[in-house]
Amino acid sequence: MLEIRGLSPSLCLLSLLLVLHGAERSQPPPRRRFEYKLSFKGPRLAVPGAGIPFWSHHGDAILGLEEVRLVPSMKNRSGAVWSNISVSFPSWEVEMQMRVTGPGRRGAQGVAMWYTKDRAQVGSVVEELASWDGIGIYFDSSTSDVQDSPVIRVLASDGHDLQEQSGDGNVRELGSCHRDFRNRPFPFRARVTYWRQRLRVSLSGGLTPKDPEEVCVDVEPLFLAPGGFFGVSAATGTLAADDHDVLSFLTFSLREPGPEETPQPFMEKDQLLLARKLEELKARLALGTREASIPPLNPKAQEEGERFFNLEDTLGRQSQILQALQALSRQMAQAEKHWKQQLGSTVQVRPEGGWNTAKVSTLLYGQRTLIQALQEMREAAARMASGAHVFYLPVGTKHHFFELDHILSLLQKDLRGLVKKTAKAPRPSGWLLGSSTCLHTSIFLFFLLLQTVGFFCYVNFSRQELDKRLQEYLSTGSLSLEPALPITRTIGVLRRQPISPSMQA
Repeated sequence: MLEIRGLSPSLCLLSLLLVLHGAERSQPPPRRRFEYKLSFKGPRLAVPGAGIPFWSHHGDAILGLEEVRLVPSMKNRSGAVWSNISVSFPSWEVEMQMRVTGPGRRGAQGVAMWYTKDRAQVGSVVEELASWDGIGIYFDSSTSDVQDSPVIRVLASDGHDLQEQSGDGNVRELGSCHRDFRNRPFPFRARVTYWRQRLRVSLSGGLTPKDPEEVCVDVEPLFLAPGGFFGVSAATGTLAADDHDVLSFLTFSLREPGPEETPQPFMEKDQLLLARKLEELKARLALGTREASIPPLNPKAQEEGERFFNLEDTLGRQSQILQALQALSRQMAQAEKHWKQQLGSTVQVRPEGGWNTAKVSTLLYGQRTLIQALQEMREAAARMASGAHVFYLPVGTKHHFFELDHILSLLQKDLRGLVKKTAKAPRPSGWLLGSSTCLHTSIFLFFLLLQTVGFFCYVNFSRQELDKRLQEYLSTGSLSLEPALPITRTIGVLRRQPISPSMQA
């Protein structure tokens, strides 16, 4: 049997740590549930005129659609957002994305994320932490030493079961790490997890959209009582100013891992729903509510059926009206015939004492009026009968084809008449259909050339005559009695003529 002696304490400690780490990794992760009342993110992060749902903003915070600007790049400014609802669960996890940008290497006071018993007021990031009961993750970018800045510190105040490391018992630093979170190309992410009295802060670099997270601070044991509030604040100093933006703040409640609920198949859900409806119908039948148990008819089918029955009733009524009108027309024709016979017999019979002229004229006028009214009634009845007969005809019968044929024949007759009128109209000889009556381009240019040549010939001839007359005047000293030459033309010719020797003398 192999016996091991002299085992070093460091090796024992290392093996113990490995065993604990393996046991920790073997444990299943906690179950997460998203808490929307303790979260905000873009787009449409804030409601216009109402702020962030379930959150309040204070100080110089500016709400936007994509982010919350806690502090603008101005000196001596401070702003914060706080949740209106307290945390009702013991374990939680927060994922926060932020962006801090500004000129220079040194930033402002920085950003702080809080979990406190009471909602604090807006002020400096660290100065009033001693009066708060809770913890704060402080992203500090105001350190004078450029090499040690920025720094992330986890600070705590009174109100938890952590052993005090300082005598004052106020602000204690639970841990810190150095990460440059200013002027990153992508948002800087921070994950704060509180699970089983253990606080862990993990950070990403912000150089790529999916940088791996690195653990910054891991503290245990740490007791944080439920019922606190989440908040994020920022402040600028008198020397430097940065833009502090929070893009998202997502909160998850953590629960112990349990047996996973197997989702029921879709068919089983349908069967349960149908069984529940069947039980409800049976209960209604037992109570005697027959109307509730009878399923309602399809309104569309019911409307179509009513429309069909209404159409049949309408056609039957129209046929009855047609028959009644035809009978009335026959009766009116018989009455008119009988009335005319009586009128003829009264004209032939003449009383002994003679006719009264006024009475006879009144009687004749009344008879004519009655006959005219009867004729109008007969025509109206005939029109109504014909309309009812046409309405009774179903769509698609030969009657419609006969009407269409008649209309087409009328259109053909009209077109033939127009063609004949156009053919009989007088046309000039040599005129062709589609030929233009405008002057051709070559003819126009020819006449324009003739006009230009004639104009130049006239100008040249006039100039020769003028020169000849001026030479005669200069040689003889007398000018013929001709119409006076224009002064301007004479002066122009004199300017072009050279001075003769006689004029120089």
